[in-house]
Amino acid sequence: MSDRQNKIGFGRSAEDFIRSLDKSSADEGKLSEYSGMYVKSLASGDGGKAKVRVLIENRSGSEEIEFILLGEFVEELSLEIGEISEDIILDIERYAEVTKAYNSAVASLAFADSSCKALARKLAQKGFDRDIAEDAVGIALSRGLVDEDRIVESRVRVFLGKRWGRGRILAKLREEGFCNDAINHAAKALAEVDFITLCAELLQKKYSILPTDRQGREKIYAAMSRYGYSSSEIREAIAVVFE
Repeated sequence: MSDRQNKIGFGRSAEDFIRSLDKSSADEGKLSEYSGMYVKSLASGDGGKAKVRVLIENRSGSEEIEFILLGEFVEELSLEIGEISEDIILDIERYAEVTKAYNSAVASLAFADSSCKALARKLAQKGFDRDIAEDAVGIALSRGLVDEDRIVESRVRVFLGKRWGRGRILAKLREEGFCNDAINHAAKALAEVDFITLCAELLQKKYSILPTDRQGREKIYAAMSRYGYSSSEIREAIAVVFE
């Protein structure tokens, strides 16, 4: 259980409270049975969320805990006012954590677009467990808040403006964590780009003359390769500029 989960409700998680009741019962030489766990109230919240107040009772104590859940989680668990099992209370707690992670993802996306993997990393850096972060990102993706195809199109335009070659562009998109489908989408768009002309423009910007010695030409090939151009693209671009 993470520190973030321990802050749910009145300072303790449902699981922590259940454990404390177990311990109290054991200390008294009694069976660790609960008097009951109940959904005490359900109320609509902002943005399609619901407030779920749960009461956990035992002969040695009781506590009320309020959780905020996405509406789809309330529907999935078929929550109603009344008694619930320990498994359901733990599901509620987990979904409350996913809801918090989703809210954090929405806030992050309002500031800047992000790939799914990059967004999950940001959530993990904020203290969410990996599986919680991935579930939250999945919800954001299903709601259309993350559109990797649109984002890679924007990134490709930026990279082409820097006169990067196809190889470097696709490598950078992989590094930034875009999914294979989005990278394939970018690759199809790049198939329409005249990289020989782009390479020629870069050569004109960086070199006023073409070295005649082998070592000088190898340096040019190495430099253009780092920009992501193939050997054939470099050769043809050199022919356009210098021959």
